[in-house]
Amino acid sequence: MKVETWVAGAVKRAFGEGAVFGELRPMLGQASNRKHYRQELAGPAGTAPTAVVVELPPDPFVSDEASAEKGVEELPFVNVLRFLEARGVRVPGLLVDGTAEGFLLLEDLGEETMLNVMERLPESQGLWYRRSIDLLVSFQGATMPLEQGPGSGCVAYSRSFTRELLRWELDHFTEWGLQGRGVALCEADLGALGRHYDELVSELLGAPQVVVHRDFQSTNLIPVGDGLGLIDFQDALIGPWPYDLVALLRDSYVELSPRQVEEFIEYYWGLTPLAGGCTLERFRELFYLQVVQRKLKDAGRFVFIDRVKGNPRFLKYVEPTLGYVSHALGEVPGLAPLRQLLGRLVPEIG
Repeated sequence: MKVETWVAGAVKRAFGEGAVFGELRPMLGQASNRKHYRQELAGPAGTAPTAVVVELPPDPFVSDEASAEKGVEELPFVNVLRFLEARGVRVPGLLVDGTAEGFLLLEDLGEETMLNVMERLPESQGLWYRRSIDLLVSFQGATMPLEQGPGSGCVAYSRSFTRELLRWELDHFTEWGLQGRGVALCEADLGALGRHYDELVSELLGAPQVVVHRDFQSTNLIPVGDGLGLIDFQDALIGPWPYDLVALLRDSYVELSPRQVEEFIEYYWGLTPLAGGCTLERFRELFYLQVVQRKLKDAGRFVFIDRVKGNPRFLKYVEPTLGYVSHALGEVPGLAPLRQLLGRLVPEIG
């Protein structure tokens, strides 16, 4: 079915027969396998000026980076949306669920992301980062305790960052961030990388585990009034506590200084109810361990998206992303051997 045909019926279901159609505009995509459109509308009082149309891929239950969920009958995006909405997290309203036809019609939270606003108004950066941390604390509070999660019916509680998944992401960097960029690795190098990866993954699995959004960053945060709305949450799962804060403060699209990162870590620490018996010093260590894991994966992913998907627009972020890794390696003394090895193999780290 063509998107125009489906939208014609969906808009009338959502807004009534009097709704009038305007232009259907493709939205600039990221690395997703979904297509997004913005539908202009007019009609009876109360009709929204625009709505967002999502065209689902042929197998919408499979993520770009995850296998199909066993026993999941509801689209993960819809499932997580309903769960978060019920717990007070600002997400787009679901206007029409057309999963069976391959489409969704969503409330449009706005055309500007947090990244767009900060680029237009650089002086507002600190304000938006504090608001984003406020939202993260609310998100984490709304999805705890984990013991009550499985009974909620939310798919996020049925999947997690396992040892295999965390390690796969690091191997993804080896394959694309190193070998894919022409770095020749001998057996000794591969063996040493594998041992360091295993140690890093063990540290992260030993951290407190929470529900993580997975891509809690400036392109998925939408200014709404005095706060922020959250999108692109369909891959939510259980993972290491600092994961989402790392995605936010070491966002490949916004370069914060090390001093700013420290200030925002302390701001988060002053708000989170999850600290428990953890100290700020240990949380900082876990944060930088997660930076190394997450940003190595990102650097490899950007190369993969270029070489496999034919989309080179993320290559410019490889260098700053590896710069984050270099800084993080210097913040954890126990990572000195990995820093020495990667410094020899990766110019941006060396």
